[in-house]
Amino acid sequence: MNEKILVIHPGNSRTGAGTFQHYLLKSLNVNILAKPTENQTRTIWFKLFKEHLFENKYEIKKKEYNYYKLRNDFKDYLKSFFNNQKRISVFSDEGLIMLGRLNSYFGIYNLYIFKEVIEEIENELNIKIITKFVITIRKQHGIILSNYYFGGYKGSVEDFFKKIIQSEDYKNLFDYTLSVKKINKIFNSEILILPLELLIKDQEKYIDKLCKFMSAEVNSEINIRQ
Repeated sequence: MNEKILVIHPGNSRTGAGTFQHYLLKSLNVNILAKPTENQTRTIWFKLFKEHLFENKYEIKKKEYNYYKLRNDFKDYLKSFFNNQKRISVFSDEGLIMLGRLNSYFGIYNLYIFKEVIEEIENELNIKIITKFVITIRKQHGIILSNYYFGGYKGSVEDFFKKIIQSEDYKNLFDYTLSVKKINKIFNSEILILPLELLIKDQEKYIDKLCKFMSAEVNSEINIRQ
């Protein structure tokens, strides 16, 4: 039976996800299933997983959410990649399961959909898909400050930290262990944790850890310090 590797990178945001997508993935011999993309709102995966959650943010006109059609279209989309010659495919989108965001329980359902679709593809194509997860993180103090400055929070930094300390929902945003447990409950897959601090300190080690985990050939010419 033919084996394929699917690497899912669901974030977190503000952890070097953009660098991961634009410089690292594009330098590797892999299928890129999601980001980077010019306009995610036009993609089938955005319409299935995110459009009904982000209508206001992306100024999308409200319309009927045809789940079953979108799900089948997404399955056909994935099958087109699993049918090609490349062994490794990467689905990178820091908004897939809304890690690091309030109401992330809505996003976690996307993993259940993803798993069901993968299992159907395995049966239909008679292949084995090995699913792995890469979680990019950074020190909580740094990610909290980054969310404060780039998230448009109205109020002082002190108020923002107090809100996080006093609110269970806000504390959960920065609990990486909780995120890993949620993923493991659904997929029970290998998970690689990649800290932003490692990328800053030792780019070669960061790339080497990722490539070995993905079973991808290391590209010595990658330079993601842009």
